[in-house]
Amino acid sequence: MTYLVQPDALARAKERSGATDADDDYLNELLTLSAGVDADQATHYRPFYCAAKWIEQNRTEQTLSEASGTKFTGLQKPIDSLLALQRAYDQAQGLTIPDGFEAIRSDCDRCDQIGPTSLTRCRPRSVVTTISP
Repeated sequence: MTYLVQPDALARAKERSGATDADDDYLNELLTLSAGVDADQATHYRPFYCAAKWIEQNRTEQTLSEASGTKFTGLQKPIDSLLALQRAYDQAQGLTIPDGFEAIRSDCDRCDQIGPTSLTRCRPRSVVTTISP
């Protein structure tokens, strides 16, 4: 399936993210801003990217599961999965993606700049934090 029609992409973004009709304006704006184009200059809307960003930015879905080290519950895996789906779609369609809207994981600090989307592999960065009483 391709996402050449914005209402279809909106429906898929809402389905994958759990967003409601109240979020339509935000999701439609993000679908427009992040849309890619293929070699024939056809616009492809990117619902998995939008769903991932909605989940990432929807603070009501974030709850603390631990006080020591402060971890958020289970949001990173679905976000990374949605971004991986979007990255695969972008590459399969040969899309050119606007700068800043690449479907990369949040822990990516360097991508290899290969292919039309410039995002085929990602090396996660290590971050160590020590919290002292």
